[in-house]
Amino acid sequence: VLFRSRFEDGYGLNKERVQQMYEKGYSLLITVDNGIKAYEAIDLANEYEFIYCAVGVHPEEITSLSLEESLNILKDLVKSNSKIKAIGEIGLDYFYYKEDNDREKQRLWFKKQVELANELNLKKNYLYQLGLKE
Repeated sequence: VLFRSRFEDGYGLNKERVQQMYEKGYSLLITVDNGIKAYEAIDLANEYEFIYCAVGVHPEEITSLSLEESLNILKDLVKSNSKIKAIGEIGLDYFYYKEDNDREKQRLWFKKQVELANELNLKKNYLYQLGLKE
């Protein structure tokens, strides 16, 4: 098992680290927290047999995106890429987003992404920051 460091490896997939894992014979890498524009992660997953992806809309992204458009993008990504095996990182981030209207919007996005994952028969990768009670 190899855990990467955002401080040493940067955010997202590090191609050099992925190549090292490949050379060492790692058999599985699941990359999460890719966001809706996970094209680089998907490209790497298609390049390396042992990489699979989760894609989704993180709670911090929902203020700048359209729900319907985002769900359509996710659906198209999944249908066109067999390496996507989960919707995520999705959930409720109440640590940074404390206002009721923010939380209501997060709950809606979370529900819709769970429904999409169920519709597409995908796993879900959850994020909960003080939202686990819900």
